[in-house]
Amino acid sequence: VGVGIGNISLKDSSTVSESDSLRNRYIKIGSNSIIGRGQFSCVVRAIDSKLMRICAMKEINTSNESNRGQAEAEVKFVQSFGGVSVKHENIITIHQTFVSNITTTFVMEYASMGSLQDVIDTVGISQYAVSDCATINENVAVPPPISILPFSWISAIGKATFSALNFLHINNYAHFDIKPGNIMLF
Repeated sequence: VGVGIGNISLKDSSTVSESDSLRNRYIKIGSNSIIGRGQFSCVVRAIDSKLMRICAMKEINTSNESNRGQAEAEVKFVQSFGGVSVKHENIITIHQTFVSNITTTFVMEYASMGSLQDVIDTVGISQYAVSDCATINENVAVPPPISILPFSWISAIGKATFSALNFLHINNYAHFDIKPGNIMLF
């Protein structure tokens, strides 16, 4: 399992004004291309028609003031790494950023396994093993919780998340939105 923290920008990112030729390079995949939604944004699956690779596009509608402020903060964060070679294996790569009057779009690395929240929603965090029930009295049995995810996954996700956050903190940045939906799995 590879792990990356989403909602953070990284290596090789460039911010450009939106142009038809660049924007048309990225094509949304399928009629149901939405793979995630946030408070300010929508993330869609797309293909980079030039490099023939799947990517994710985070789109922020900047027609209202609060969304515009969020988009500006994220673009500023991307640009703050501009002159420095910032590379960390557990932070999502942002390939390009497009800014227009009504939308800011971040073209990013695609996390093929989705987010940790997707895994939790699909399989849960724990299950009960009926055969291992502890009996409170003769009529009620309370099973101990058992993790559905293998310990090796839990350990890898924890270590990778800590490593990425440590990297950010060493470089005087804070994420402010660590949650299962922003921990991406590869």
